[in-house]
Amino acid sequence: MLGPVRRLARSAAIQSSLSGAAGTVGRVPDPDRLPLTAADLETYRERGVLRVPSAFPREAALEVQDILWSDVERRLQVRRGDPASWRAAPYWTGFQSVKPALGRIVSPQLTGALDHLLGAGTWRYPKQWGGLLVGPPAEPSTPWTLTDRNWHWDGPPLVGCLFFALFADLPPRSGGTLLVEGSGPLLQDWFEALPPEAPRKQRSMRHQFLASHPFLRRLSGRDPVDRDPDDLLATHVDAEGRRLRVTEVSGEAGDVIVCHSNVVHAAPVHTGTAPRFLCIRHLDYGPLARRAA
Repeated sequence: MLGPVRRLARSAAIQSSLSGAAGTVGRVPDPDRLPLTAADLETYRERGVLRVPSAFPREAALEVQDILWSDVERRLQVRRGDPASWRAAPYWTGFQSVKPALGRIVSPQLTGALDHLLGAGTWRYPKQWGGLLVGPPAEPSTPWTLTDRNWHWDGPPLVGCLFFALFADLPPRSGGTLLVEGSGPLLQDWFEALPPEAPRKQRSMRHQFLASHPFLRRLSGRDPVDRDPDDLLATHVDAEGRRLRVTEVSGEAGDVIVCHSNVVHAAPVHTGTAPRFLCIRHLDYGPLARRAA
């Protein structure tokens, strides 16, 4: 589980980072109630991943979960209290009734954390809510593996942000998206070093990038791994001192995991004991936020 975010901290380093945020206009966080610490900001800069605990009310998260359960029971003949029925419909999609309730994610705590992390006035919440990741566990005999996952990033390498909002407690190996901490700067450097004539199609770039680094070659199954996942879970430090580590989206209902758009990630094998309930949304950030105004 990602480390907790300490709250209500003050430091000159934080205030300095806020004053230097490009394009910061509008809201200015109260320096007496800054939701993140200097260590949190450094964690996000180095790893590209940060968990904000209790980012929105747990009661709101459980309300969304209840609506999703009602929808699933009505449409898919799944019964909440009968685990044997959950895999009768292995893909739980087509949710419409819950979308208005997803706006409950917006809260002063989450807004303050994103203002502090990205710079007030440089981002906007999405105009439409969705991106639900909801579904039952895999069959009990299914192994939890890493090398057969579809490792990727979303869109062209860019400066952006996405977040995962949890509507239920999510233990490790229970369907939380897999993330490679530290992969964002690695991808950005690789992309900027590409010659002008290099292909820019997403599929081609993905294959090239995953083949460009020893750890990513093993993680993506290009090079052999004796024990998957055990041999891939330790922090990998490369020749340039970059630290890469596989982690998961996990936490408690109401938590939000903020993630840089360049972080390499993959859909997981869900080997937990209960269905997963979360959503993923991209923020309008930087130029995108100004166009959305």
